[in-house]
Amino acid sequence: IYGPAARADFIAALAALLGVLVFETLPGLFIGITASMLLLLYRAYRPHVAVLGQVPGSRGQWADVTRNPANRPVPSVTVLRVESGLFFANADHIRTVIQDAAADGASAIVVDCETVPFVDVTAARMLGQLSASLHEQGVRLMVTHEVGQVRDVLAATGGAAAELEYFGSVQDAVDSGRAGPATGAAGDSGGAPGTSWRQKAGGAGVSRTSTGKVRAPNCLWA
Repeated sequence: IYGPAARADFIAALAALLGVLVFETLPGLFIGITASMLLLLYRAYRPHVAVLGQVPGSRGQWADVTRNPANRPVPSVTVLRVESGLFFANADHIRTVIQDAAADGASAIVVDCETVPFVDVTAARMLGQLSASLHEQGVRLMVTHEVGQVRDVLAATGGAAAELEYFGSVQDAVDSGRAGPATGAAGDSGGAPGTSWRQKAGGAGVSRTSTGKVRAPNCLWA
């Protein structure tokens, strides 16, 4: 029942089986649990980051080029989909992946956050600092499909993280990225249709509810 997709489960099950055979039931159980925890930490530390391409015959539909080589990447714009939450344990790995994509000659990096359920302050600061660093190289870093918790943390973190370029869809970000490199200050869209968190909030800045939750009264997101 185990295949390539369930290789980690197979390793954990094999560790538990060998533990039971060698050390009896209880020690074997703890060996299996330990192996499962280590594999879980490894998955969180190095999440899968898919490179997306446009599905042939469609506009606005993007999918993993590894799973279907017919999906077409866009020249000069790299679209990445992080398939995990962003937090301190994997922030450096995600930074390296994005920097490698920029080093391959991309003038714009689009990070699709549709599969990012959460982000912590460390990862938010990393994105802000990376955006400013890439901007100095003439590379734009754009974010799409960010969910509520991700938006709240990026806004509350402030600084460059709050000035990231946001787009409602991958297609909008790609169209803007193909228009040219970033100009102006970091976080400035340079006339492109992307807007920062503060701009999306109608210039009202960050406010908070009585419970401390970040709120943008004029925010355009649903």
